[in-house]
Amino acid sequence: MSARPPLTEPEIRTLPLRDVAFRLLEEMHPIHSIDVGNAISRLLENLPPRPGELRVGGRSWLSDPELTRLVGEAWDWLFINGLTACEPTQTSARFVTRRGRRVLTDPSQLPD
Repeated sequence: MSARPPLTEPEIRTLPLRDVAFRLLEEMHPIHSIDVGNAISRLLENLPPRPGELRVGGRSWLSDPELTRLVGEAWDWLFINGLTACEPTQTSARFVTRRGRRVLTDPSQLPD
């Protein structure tokens, strides 16, 4: 599995939900567990400004609630399909499950 660049805004808005979710899974795999809210915040902060947009610092869930919800959908898709699970010791953290690790090695097992 080769490392891909982080998701872009056009990808988040146009790729099928399962593809956005799979990209998030790829990004979180090497990490033991990840706080979903922090992950979404980091993703938004690192997106470049839109053409003509002057912004100090990155975007946030306040400045782009629709995009935030699209990413939140992808996180929930991973959870609903058993590719991530709640970290037992942290209320908002998730980890990649055994099923998620199998899907990462064989993407053909990715649910529809």
